[in-house]
Amino acid sequence: MDILQKYVDSLIFTLQKELEYLENEDSILNIYKAKIIDRKVFQFGNIISFKIIGAYNSNKTVITKKLSINKIFKEEENIKIFFHLENTYDGIKTKIICVENDVFTCLTSTELKCREVYVRLEGSVYNTYRILKRLKKIEIENIYFDENILADLRIKCKSEDTKIEQNNKEIVDFNEDLKLKELNFFENIMDKFQNLEIQNKNENFGKILDELGDLINYTKLNKNQQRSLIFCTKNISYRIIGPPGTGKTKTVVEIIKILLTMDKSVLVCGPSNLSVDNILSCFVESEYHKKNKTSLFRLGSISKSLKTLNCYNLDKIASESVSFISEELNEAMKCKKIDKRKITEIMKEMKSRKNKFSKEKIKATNLVFSTLFSSHKIEGLKCFDWIIIDEACQALEAESFLNILLAKNFILVGDPYQLGPTVKSESKELKMTFFDKLKNVPTFFLNEQYRMNEILISFSNSYFYSNQIISPLKNNFKFFSHSPILFIDTSGYNSDEMKSNSSIKNIFEAEITLKVVKYLESIDNKHDVGIITPYSQQAIHIKEIMPQISFPIQISTVDAFQGQEKGIIILNLVRSNEIQDIGFLSDLKRINVALTRCIHGLVIIGDSSNFAKYQFYKKFFDHLYLHAYCIDPYILDALLETN
Repeated sequence: MDILQKYVDSLIFTLQKELEYLENEDSILNIYKAKIIDRKVFQFGNIISFKIIGAYNSNKTVITKKLSINKIFKEEENIKIFFHLENTYDGIKTKIICVENDVFTCLTSTELKCREVYVRLEGSVYNTYRILKRLKKIEIENIYFDENILADLRIKCKSEDTKIEQNNKEIVDFNEDLKLKELNFFENIMDKFQNLEIQNKNENFGKILDELGDLINYTKLNKNQQRSLIFCTKNISYRIIGPPGTGKTKTVVEIIKILLTMDKSVLVCGPSNLSVDNILSCFVESEYHKKNKTSLFRLGSISKSLKTLNCYNLDKIASESVSFISEELNEAMKCKKIDKRKITEIMKEMKSRKNKFSKEKIKATNLVFSTLFSSHKIEGLKCFDWIIIDEACQALEAESFLNILLAKNFILVGDPYQLGPTVKSESKELKMTFFDKLKNVPTFFLNEQYRMNEILISFSNSYFYSNQIISPLKNNFKFFSHSPILFIDTSGYNSDEMKSNSSIKNIFEAEITLKVVKYLESIDNKHDVGIITPYSQQAIHIKEIMPQISFPIQISTVDAFQGQEKGIIILNLVRSNEIQDIGFLSDLKRINVALTRCIHGLVIIGDSSNFAKYQFYKKFFDHLYLHAYCIDPYILDALLETN
């Protein structure tokens, strides 16, 4: 158990270093009462400004000490807004976009008509704190874990503190260093994958296929999807690398069917509601579920876009199970003389019955869906046979580790070339995920992608995936009859960026974006459109100026758009300044995410001269000059006039 204890200690140490970046760790779990002082409604959202008028600790007891108001939330901080102090589970997740004196401003897709709300930190800070608490409660002697998995991990300890600090201060030349290290890692994975021998059929697997019949889409899977499916019958933990559009969700759903047919219990997790609900949605729509009426539950909140899944929400089902007590509570509240003691007793009984109901259901079912965050509700109730973690490369190492302790075997699904977990500090150790560090488990690579054609994926395929991705799709869509990629180069024009709060925007690029949208409308565009940018203020500015359009448009940051796709993507690079600073566009994974969201067409708007000194972007723009229709804003205007 020594190596396991050392590993847990190293995770605790790393997370504590992260929390040191916060000015006041004690305030992380506080809940704040806020008064809305201004609201503006736009086509793509509502801008809300509020002031803090009260505070409660994690036990929901009033905090009487004086608060440092302007330090409660920072710009770009994730928050959660909810309407009742008693219910902190359901709410609106958003981000602080501006802090001025004691006024906080955020953008929401939901109109808030009430005058007062409650606000709490959400996202990386809150998540890190909760993960740390869970780690400290681990009793090593009582957990099931194969220590051989940790054999190749270099475990850091407190004595290396100084060395870690020095390493964190080193500046990496991302132009070549990232390419060499990352791609060597990928090539090593490919060598192992190609040498991994798996029988196409074995007796046990053949029986399972016969039993499932038409309820499984085995023959519709490609060779590598089939190989990753067969391997789950071996009771050995493994990884699946799935680049964009390679059918990760489809493959996971087929794996779930196989495991359930083998009478295995399965926990399906992901770092976000969307990652979990995409799999849940795909599973419940399958013929397998329709025929077998699989007993399953979803822990935590459901994605806004997938509210049809609410019938599987365990918290909602548990609430309905105690509806008779809710009626009793309502009657007690109607009395002229309210008996507070009686109301407290009723609420206590209701909570107790709900918890008991939920625990019994979790113990009895073989299929549970949960975010990594909500899975703490399962701890101590049962040990699943398998846990599948989707988008595992977006999860903190400690978060993945805590969740695989909930099962005997695990399957990690992800793409190490997409954006990783969000962390506040510059700790390289914290940015490394459990998926990244594992070298001692079998790994499968899904290499056929069905999202975009070969031209659209070609740069990412060549730079990030060693040209291993096969793209069988054909696409006839072309901008101005030239290419499915349109590059509008603003270099030489008055396209300077502007600082806006703690973010950046580029008004010139936003205006060009509107022209492209109007062009798409003029050609009777039938595809949905995503407008993405690295900077939140650019997204907000475009939302403010975007007119009513005849086709669906989603405007978002690149980070928030990860895991999604649209028919046409319009990317604003934003950066244009005298010193050629590119900010966090130096994170090459961010640009890879941006380039791989489109299905039919990709528009890139940016100042190529601002990126000229960076080797990666030099190769990127050289690629565009070969494969894209490259124009400047003047030519765009001329084309629009004659179109």
